[in-house]
Amino acid sequence: MQIAPAAGRFAPTALMLGNIVTGCSVLAPAGMLPELAAGLDVSVHAAGLLITFGAITLCIGSPLTAWLTSRIERRTLLTVTLALLAAGNLASAFAPDYASLLAIRLVMLAVGALYTPQAAGTAALIVPVEKRGSTIAYVFLGWSLAAAVGLPLITFIASRYG
Repeated sequence: MQIAPAAGRFAPTALMLGNIVTGCSVLAPAGMLPELAAGLDVSVHAAGLLITFGAITLCIGSPLTAWLTSRIERRTLLTVTLALLAAGNLASAFAPDYASLLAIRLVMLAVGALYTPQAAGTAALIVPVEKRGSTIAYVFLGWSLAAAVGLPLITFIASRYG
């Protein structure tokens, strides 16, 4: 499916910002393990399993969800994916116990696994061939920013405000 180059010159930036959101959603538990463990009354090891099971879900979910949603228009798919990530983060904040939080995160990350490959593919379609590599790299910059800026910010907020 080809997306017209007139889709907007700010589209790669929007895709990169979506990757920041996705990256922060995935990495958030790593920045607040002690607070999660205390708040959920589990060990730090058990809280760390939120990251492990999330990573497994991303590895399996990314190609599977990309295949299952291949016929959906990309802009709609990317928008719905970010909306579901936001809803999942909100639901995670109000999860009453560890099991609920784990279930919410697994569903949220199965949906979130879809964003990055679709964003990269969309970015490749909206720029001229000679700019594809740099545009895809720019979209992936979102994950680096999530790790370098988002995760420390999450850690600060969690340690300060719980």
